[in-house]
Amino acid sequence: MPVIFSKVGNKGKGLIFLSHRERKTFDFLFKLTPKLKEVMLSKYLMAMHVGGFHKDIKDSDYIDKVLCVPGNAGSTEEIKDKLLPISSREFAPNYFYFSGEDKDIDLIVVTNAAKHRGPEKIILLAKELQRYKSPFKVVFVVSYPSKRNKSSMDETLEKRFWAAIDDDRERGRYAFMSVYAHEALYPLPRWFIAGLMKRSKYYLHTCEKEGESRSLGEALAAHCIVLAPSNLTGGAGALARENQNCLMYENMRMVGELMTDSKLTYVAPGFEEKANLAMNILREYCLSNGACSVEQFEDIIQKNDLSMLLPGHINRQYMTEANPDGQSDLINTKCINGFLDYACVDYKLSLYEAIRMTIFFFKKNMYRRVAITVKFVLWRFGQKRV
Repeated sequence: MPVIFSKVGNKGKGLIFLSHRERKTFDFLFKLTPKLKEVMLSKYLMAMHVGGFHKDIKDSDYIDKVLCVPGNAGSTEEIKDKLLPISSREFAPNYFYFSGEDKDIDLIVVTNAAKHRGPEKIILLAKELQRYKSPFKVVFVVSYPSKRNKSSMDETLEKRFWAAIDDDRERGRYAFMSVYAHEALYPLPRWFIAGLMKRSKYYLHTCEKEGESRSLGEALAAHCIVLAPSNLTGGAGALARENQNCLMYENMRMVGELMTDSKLTYVAPGFEEKANLAMNILREYCLSNGACSVEQFEDIIQKNDLSMLLPGHINRQYMTEANPDGQSDLINTKCINGFLDYACVDYKLSLYEAIRMTIFFFKKNMYRRVAITVKFVLWRFGQKRV
């Protein structure tokens, strides 16, 4: 997960972004290897990106800044002096920004099939829209992550959706794209998703508890009017409540009424100002600490998709998995040594340190496996009772 934004140079330290998922790994690593911690911090600033929603965010002494949007944590008291109020969603690629496309799609939903994201709402929406005579055009884009926990996924969603629409003319309103994650956890290339969003008048957000929410930011960049649940919490909820182009809904009847309100139009500027502010904050942080020059910063943002780079949703050269995906973690000592080599840090784990880290990774992996198994057993028990 850790991403090297800029390597150590002659004028200042380099900059590393690590995910909130990686903090405990580095806590243990630096406690085990004080010398490595000293060497690493002499060469790099280490900032932490928080993408998921947290009740509170814990601090560690080696973390210089924390990238976290308002509402993405129940409490930021512990890290208030380190807070940079930005997230990866403010850095949507340029191809998501509206450029005069015809809005010939009435509504789009982009989500994955995880049950906590509320994908079943698309079935309720289709049933509601049958009440209207308007020839709506609706696009559903639903992904199934390639490394998924089946108990947490709604794998019958598409089958149940088409079963709920028994009229062929009604079925003609919908395009349902349901495939395994293709790129950066999206089911289709992002440029293709961007093209659909820019042609859509409304974007329906189904999840009710979410962190930063890149898709919500992308929809606003594409000049969609966002329809979000009234009980949406987390960083996504904070954005939805402050943006004039986000409307809150209680149920699918309200969604239908909003979709048929001809007076609703996207009000500019909708997201551009927030995106520009975030870029200025990031630029100021990098330049003021000497992590890179103005030219280097511009080169980095031109060559990289910051919406994927900051949270670590990219494939890195030091990962050792046969087929790493956009959320691959540091999983063994080979990853650690590879990361240190890539960061130009002259340190190799001793045999003792490697054994201790191996035990740490084993416990971490076992805890995750046990948690998944328990969830699966509870899900199976619930299915049998039904």
